[in-house]
Amino acid sequence: IPYLIPDLPTESVAVIVSSPLPLLPLTRSLEQRLGRTTQALRLYDAKTMQEVVLKTLENELRLNMLLRILGVIAITLSVIGLYALLSFSVMTRTREFGVRMALGGDKRHIIGLVCAQGAKLFGIAMILAVPGVLLIARSLSDKLFKISPYDPISIAVVFSIFGLACMCANLIPSIRASRVAPMEALRG
Repeated sequence: IPYLIPDLPTESVAVIVSSPLPLLPLTRSLEQRLGRTTQALRLYDAKTMQEVVLKTLENELRLNMLLRILGVIAITLSVIGLYALLSFSVMTRTREFGVRMALGGDKRHIIGLVCAQGAKLFGIAMILAVPGVLLIARSLSDKLFKISPYDPISIAVVFSIFGLACMCANLIPSIRASRVAPMEALRG
């Protein structure tokens, strides 16, 4: 079925052919038939339907890749910032930990206290983040290709990464703080 394409001159015609043959043999066959019919017509720019579809979706695929790259960068920066913030929060409490240890607290108690507080902050942050995630996902839904904006696996992976970062951000400095001698912490 011939139809006019707006970008081509009016004497051009696009033809869609359905054939089980690969593109090259089909192109040769069509060129031979056109050559027998008239010299005024020639075959130009033969493409498979898959190439036409990919060309149409090219910008969306680029945007999808850009969103993935920016997402990875955003997650990385967020994890680094989360680690720095929670680590600093624990480091400022070194004096408190020294007092607790001087009064008979053990290392496991201090580590458990810090990790429980970090888990509580993480839980509150995730509860507050879910509406924002859903709102942003909805606004980007028409730009996503082959993925749902509410993909539970993607959301779970991101939350797991932040949970792991939060756990490390609390655990590592709390272990360091629990090793401080009570007298040194009190002197500081």
